[in-house]
Amino acid sequence: MKVGIIGGGASGIMSAIAISKKAKDLKLNDISITIHESNDVLGKKILASGNGQCNLTNKSISINNYQSSNKSILSKILNSFTYDDCINIWREFGLLTVDEKGWVYPNTKQSKTVVSILERELDRYNIKIKYNSLVEKVEYNNKTFTLKCTDKIMTEVSKSKPDFKNEDKNKSKKTITMTNTYEYNRLIISTGGQGSAVKGSNGSGYIFARKLGHKITQVLPGLVGLKTSGLNTSGIKSFRIISKLKFTHIYDENFPKEDFDYLENNDEIIITKLENSFQVEVKGEVQITYYGISGIPVFQLSTFISKILSKDKTIDITIDFLPDFSKEYIVEFLLMAYWNNPIISLKELLKGLFPEELIDIIFVNENNRYKNKLNDQLKKELDFIKDDINKPLVELYKLKVKDIVLDEYNIAIFISDIIGKFKNFNISVYDTNGFKNAQGCLGGISLEDINPKNMESKIIKGLYFGGEVTDVLGQCGGYNLHYAWATGNIIGDNFFEEMN
Repeated sequence: MKVGIIGGGASGIMSAIAISKKAKDLKLNDISITIHESNDVLGKKILASGNGQCNLTNKSISINNYQSSNKSILSKILNSFTYDDCINIWREFGLLTVDEKGWVYPNTKQSKTVVSILERELDRYNIKIKYNSLVEKVEYNNKTFTLKCTDKIMTEVSKSKPDFKNEDKNKSKKTITMTNTYEYNRLIISTGGQGSAVKGSNGSGYIFARKLGHKITQVLPGLVGLKTSGLNTSGIKSFRIISKLKFTHIYDENFPKEDFDYLENNDEIIITKLENSFQVEVKGEVQITYYGISGIPVFQLSTFISKILSKDKTIDITIDFLPDFSKEYIVEFLLMAYWNNPIISLKELLKGLFPEELIDIIFVNENNRYKNKLNDQLKKELDFIKDDINKPLVELYKLKVKDIVLDEYNIAIFISDIIGKFKNFNISVYDTNGFKNAQGCLGGISLEDINPKNMESKIIKGLYFGGEVTDVLGQCGGYNLHYAWATGNIIGDNFFEEMN
């Protein structure tokens, strides 16, 4: 039996190993497995996962941590491969894991450790890997799957003028592109979704599945940064700051209440239900970038927000850049610093609280906001603050608020107004940062067309689907890798069920 696998990511690799292990247990010797990987290395997304640390799984694996159009089928898949099953697999492979508040990593905290162990297992079972093999077309006839591929092969070419002193310089590498056809008795499509295109996930799996008669649900970017207006970050270097993001959304016919389970069951997100709307809050390390906002808290919200944006809507978000302290405490804190140094500038006063880049962004943005208002006095005041935040605060206050006694009460009001801009900064999200930069996708091959017992197609016998190419997306925290390991193992464990 010849088995082909499209995609050398987490699910594809795991299914190859699980099939080989099952074949060995059943003493089947005529099984040949080939993985077609479009990159020159295996597991490119594994290497990038968890910021290079590889978040393998999560202790809180539950149906509530995932989005899918068919959660009843997804529940059966997750129940077939639990958290304990996942940990046991890695123990068998000899990988020591550590649990950090439920997020599980290899003890080395290096993704390359995970890929190296998987490569060792592939080599152990003599699984063939075709690197730089881009599958262009998949056909099915007479119980045979035919793959048409563009293969790139690196060869060494001898130079016409040899260097007798250094033989290594006598050869150069050349890439040869060839079109090849491969035939398999069974096929596993584990190409990944459309996210992280730079790592090989280009959405080709959806095309193959659709042409083979399978339904594809709407595909949207998920776990992705958000493009914003109202946050003038053009030309800045990205930086991170602990922040709280908050927005309110109205229940409507396009977003029924059951669609919000994903948010409600995320431990990092606080949901406050109102009569006809709900308020969402999430706190964490937010990355301020040239296009808007990113980071894990943003990713956790982006999957839901991506749905809103797909309806041609925008969403307004309020950012608190100092969420762990009340406004009153910060005003008192700054007053103490001010009275200790009355000639300190506004910018210097704020430096002890915020990154300098954020201070500049806030005042430039606030200035631009007031430019659009009719109140000339406010325009003048904000222009003044923008241009003179490096002047001593006492001078700034005296010029801004004339004929008022400079005392602790009035300076406190002035500082309170400034801090309010940092604790209630409003932005508008108008787009995601796109499929290319998304870590996952909403939508994919419908689970209705897949048998959850073995991940086999209900339409074509011998065709299987694994990992993110299916209509499943998990939260940040190891949930998506767990699903990839799960589908790979389910395929392998049940691959020869008719022989048992």
